[in-house]
Amino acid sequence: MFSACFLALRLDTWATALLVGLASAALGLLVSLLLLRKRAALYRERARLVEELRESEERYRLLFQRTPIGIFYYDTNLVVTDCNQRFAEILRSSRERLIGLDMNNLRDQSPLPAIREALRGREGSYQGFYASTTGEGRIWASLRTAPLTDAEGRVVGGVGILEDVTERVRMQAELQEREFFLRRLTDNMLDLISQVDAQGRFVYLSPSNQKVLGYRPEDLLGTRAMDLVHPDDLAMVAEAYARAEERLVPDRVEFRARRADGSYLWVESLGNPLRDEEGRVTGAIFVTRDISERKKTQERLEKMNRCFLELGADA
Repeated sequence: MFSACFLALRLDTWATALLVGLASAALGLLVSLLLLRKRAALYRERARLVEELRESEERYRLLFQRTPIGIFYYDTNLVVTDCNQRFAEILRSSRERLIGLDMNNLRDQSPLPAIREALRGREGSYQGFYASTTGEGRIWASLRTAPLTDAEGRVVGGVGILEDVTERVRMQAELQEREFFLRRLTDNMLDLISQVDAQGRFVYLSPSNQKVLGYRPEDLLGTRAMDLVHPDDLAMVAEAYARAEERLVPDRVEFRARRADGSYLWVESLGNPLRDEEGRVTGAIFVTRDISERKKTQERLEKMNRCFLELGADA
């Protein structure tokens, strides 16, 4: 009986050990499977990040190469480390000649202060004429620079953005020249030139207004043009302006205009409506002249005609 009990005990021990071994093996297998799944997930995540990085680099490369503005990079020694094709085109040079260029030796050093400013950790800018060192470019340049930093925030170089604004500068110069010509023309005209907005308020008056009516242009800006019309002539002037606005053609009218001293002066005004791109009236331009002498002559002629008629009737 003792032997049977001993045998049963040994069998229980073996069974327990077997179960423990199987449990340990199963646990090890489970842990291995979990680690494999986690490693597979990490691989997938890494592959996704690598693909996103590749796509991001591709987008940056396309942007870098196809942007309509010039971009260049340089190190702390002011040596160009990279540039896009547009940068080379603006300077009428090539990437091969520009990459590796020591900008300390630029023939035209006008933009150097802005370029060095980035290496001090600040943004820089330059607006002005520039003559290329490696090409035939002679342009009016708009340059902006910014620092490049590493993971610890240390400046390791700079990036520059270059635009060719030659055409813009030329157009601005032409516009200023035309404005100067027109200003000189209107400032020396004997006729009164004025412009009103859609509400009939003055937005421009030539200096001749002061010579004829006695008002400084700035005194009338923002006031209503109709405020200068003699009360007895208001209806006639309003009708003429409405007619021109309706027909969208210039119209002429004679009326008495109030001078700064309160007296009235006979003037003749030609109004031309202004329209926007959709055909809506946005105001008008008036050319007005003093016709006082003409009116006096007309009055003398009318008086003489009346006298002749009276003499003829008496005869």
